Amino acid sequence: MGRAFEANAAVAHSGDATSGALGVSGALVVMDGHAFTSRRIYDSFAVVSTNGVADVPIRRENLTIGKTNQNGVMLVPQLLSYQSNKISIDSMGLPAQMRVPDVSQSVTPTDRSGVLVRFDLTTVRSATVVLHDANGQPLPIGSIVAVAQADAAAAVPDAPQTSGSDQRQTSVVGYDGATYFDTLLPSNRLTAYLPDGSSCHALLDWPGAKPNEVPVIGPIICRK
Repeated sequence: MGRAFEANAAVAHSGDATSGALGVSGALVVMDGHAFTSRRIYDSFAVVSTNGVADVPIRRENLTIGKTNQNGVMLVPQLLSYQSNKISIDSMGLPAQMRVPDVSQSVTPTDRSGVLVRFDLTTVRSATVVLHDANGQPLPIGSIVAVAQADAAAAVPDAPQTSGSDQRQTSVVGYDGATYFDTLLPSNRLTAYLPDGSSCHALLDWPGAKPNEVPVIGPIICRK
């Protein structure tokens, strides 16, 4: 018996004659341009897609059952038809530079049918950025830092905006002038709004990072 098929064999003796039989059974599933082999599927199934990302741990009802293949897909057999089946990914197993909007979905397939479950994994640019003032001192705790595309500097206002129409990412400065961003651009203009009402600016080019690394960038001088 294997993971992708079931095999059985039988041998019979009758007088001087001996006969044997060998049987193999399984399933072939084709969905979303991918083909899978499996043991016989008696009920329903799902094909999980992680947007081309390989080795993502997949769970069925909170039990890890495998990982996506090199194409970022995995067959999940033996779902219960006409019932809610929880399919999820283990976000703790994702690289540090990877994000996904939802880590769990519930699907209700019909009898002996398949469903496609997509998890929209995307690569991001995350980093801890350390900001100092012109005197080399860390920016004050509680300063608000907004990031915008570097060539859109003219669009950066003189005060932070909090309305729902403001799409810029903001973060709060913590100890030692450190602040965290998870959606940096290749080139970034940072504007820090200090507790005393003043502001300063800095430029940041993304240096790149390994998949499981959150780099620490800086100190970068923020100038008024």
